[in-house]
Amino acid sequence: MAKTKGAEKLPHPDIADGWPIKVTRILHNLATYIQFVPTEALTNWAAVVALIDGIYRRMHTQLISEATSNLAAVSNAAQSVQNQLINNQQKQFRSELASSGSLP
Repeated sequence: MAKTKGAEKLPHPDIADGWPIKVTRILHNLATYIQFVPTEALTNWAAVVALIDGIYRRMHTQLISEATSNLAAVSNAAQSVQNQLINNQQKQFRSELASSGSLP
């Protein structure tokens, strides 16, 4: 694991150099990819949301501590991922309601 300026560690050494720019690209790619993940592929979207939330909190703390100017770009990419996760959770919830006969 590569070290950053703070006590936090990044999981991949290749992200350590210029990581805010690379994290922005990773989140952008994740936002694009997650649009095509079928809701049935992950049966527990709540767990996925919890993991993403943890990543966002650590990332936000790191970005603020380094006073990076890339915060807006990272926030936009993160928001895209979050929106898609919420949409997928809603689709799964509607599907479960429909299969249980709770929807008209």
